[in-house]
Amino acid sequence: MADATGTATQAGTVGALVREMAAQLERAGIADAKREAGDIVAAVNDAPRFWALLHELDVVSAGVADGDRVVTLGVQKLVAGAQVRAIEAH
Repeated sequence: MADATGTATQAGTVGALVREMAAQLERAGIADAKREAGDIVAAVNDAPRFWALLHELDVVSAGVADGDRVVTLGVQKLVAGAQVRAIEAH
């Protein structure tokens, strides 16, 4: 299945994980949320920066699924840090 941009929207894929995280980051006001989400997924997988983009259609493996918990915590910390910086700026 594809969305309006032709991007695969299969649940359980690396791309779906990146999009889910990007949505969370975007709601928190993080600039360039999709890039940040891809970077986080790559970092959790100890992979090069563009790994998530190159493996977008890959089914999320057990290792990545375990990493998803780490990613979720990373997103929460990133969002919390952004909120603190926004408060401090005002």
